Amino acid sequence: MKQLAPGDAVLCSDYANGYMNLAAEASLEHFVVGSKPGTRVAAGCYHIQNVNSLHAR
Repeated sequence: MKQLAPGDAVLCSDYANGYMNLAAEASLEHFVVGSKPGTRVAAGCYHIQNVNSLHAR
């Protein structure tokens, strides 16, 4: 992952442990966003719909 993502990249994912481990190993900032009310926004700016929109592009 370190070769694919710049050092200032931010990983936004669901609650899967694999993502947490990946972020820790690659020293990436990591925010968890969910699909249920109250979990859709992380840090005030990382919203599940933004992540879905980026993936769609």
